[in-house]
Parts: sequence; structure tokens; C-alpha cells
Amino acid sequence: MPPTWNSFSSQGYDSKVGGITNGRDTLLYDYGWYSYNFRQETTATHNRTTLSVDGRQGLLVQPKRTGEGIVGLYVEVDGQNKFNLYGRNITDEITATNIMRSVKFK
Repeated sequence: MPPTWNSFSSQGYDSKVGGITNGRDTLLYDYGWYSYNFRQETTATHNRTTLSVDGRQGLLVQPKRTGEGIVGLYVEVDGQNKFNLYGRNITDEITATNIMRSVKFK
């Protein structure tokens, strides 16, 4: 996480949730059984890229129009748990995607 970003946690019911923010852009995460997999972010509106994140296959979605839509990462961590990290209308998509690519699982 860049030094100018701060983390926060939220109350989840069936998962661990929270996020990070720099005061302008915010990325939220959800780690649990039912984390959203960006199914609705289709190739009509988003670029969809498969990538490796901490040794696991992931999906990165980015809006075709920078700053207009969801930037997100989805990873199936193990047989049950999934993880997503996403933000809406992000002004600095390069930093956001660099953060997503740097995710590590314990």
C-alpha cells in the first residue's frame, strides 16, 4: 500500500470487509465465500485481464473509459474463499491496479 493511503475496516456479516483510501480514491475489499466476481463487467464496457496474484489466478477488470466504472480484482483464494478489491470511478487507475497486482494472502 502506498504511504499516502490509509486502511480501514468495516462490519461484515459473512466475510471480512474493509478498504484503503487516499482521500480521493477508495478501494474496498471483500474476503469470504460470496465475494463478487465482476460478472456484469463485460467486454462491452471493461477490459478483462487474467493475471497471477500471489501465485493464484485472478481477474482484473478496468473500464474502457478511464475513471468511468469499476476497477477491480477477483481471486479464488482456496476451495471456499474468494477475494475482491475494487473501486468506482478511480482517478488514478495506475496506482489502483498496482495495488491490486501487489496483493498477498496469508
